[in-house]
Amino acid sequence: MQAIHHFRLDLRHATMPTYVASYLFPFLLFVYETHRVGRWIFDYGMNFSNYKFMGYEYLLMLVFVALQIIVEVAFLFGNLVGATSRSRSSNYKCPGWGGLFHWHPRLRFCLAARPLDRACRLLSVRGDAMVQANEVTRDLAQRIIGRFYHAHAQKDVALLRTVVTPDWQYVPASFGPAGGPDQMIPVFVDLASALPDMDIQILDVLIHGNMVGVRAKVRGTQSGSLMGIAATSKRIEFAIHSFHEFRDERIAKTWHLEDWLSVFHQLGTLPPSLN
Repeated sequence: MQAIHHFRLDLRHATMPTYVASYLFPFLLFVYETHRVGRWIFDYGMNFSNYKFMGYEYLLMLVFVALQIIVEVAFLFGNLVGATSRSRSSNYKCPGWGGLFHWHPRLRFCLAARPLDRACRLLSVRGDAMVQANEVTRDLAQRIIGRFYHAHAQKDVALLRTVVTPDWQYVPASFGPAGGPDQMIPVFVDLASALPDMDIQILDVLIHGNMVGVRAKVRGTQSGSLMGIAATSKRIEFAIHSFHEFRDERIAKTWHLEDWLSVFHQLGTLPPSLN
């Protein structure tokens, strides 16, 4: 789940109907005014000397509607000309205002003016910088997550140190030091005996901001004591689910859960501490 910014997809469906409906009343007003003038000509001919007594409110409103249309056409033309000139000089785009443009077409034309266009560029650059600072890209997540689980499968603390921060937190806490990658040393020692051929298959990687969720599957042969259960030489397979918080392109905190109930069911017994 890669986070997507700048766009309001939930409002796009309302853009065109709302924009078209804004001209419904002026269109009905135009029809009525046409009927009124036509009726006057039918009754009095082309003599408009007394037409002022009929009132001019409707006609005045039509004048303002006509001015609105003229102004919007002018902004549209300016937007097209500006986009053409920018495309010739550079590949500049302004994604930071994309959702606003889709939501309010009239404002889109107004923002094509040169001063606001320049401000739009500045805000877009700053917005993109903030997004890049706080978000994890898919390439980075796949690279770091792949090394993280490979370090666990190979029980390699040195490799683990390259992908987690020095103050890395593991939840629930292990039996090693309070924090950092070295807390996994006793865990890796136990796994090397219990599941020497352990393999971890990553099934899903979900990204949201600086958080990465992982669904994976662990396979191995219980060749040694596992949580007090004597070796059975049975092949086991169980699911793991983890959430990782990234900081400075490394994992700073991990919330981890394993499906141990499935493991005990496959081994046909419970750890002595639970009996």
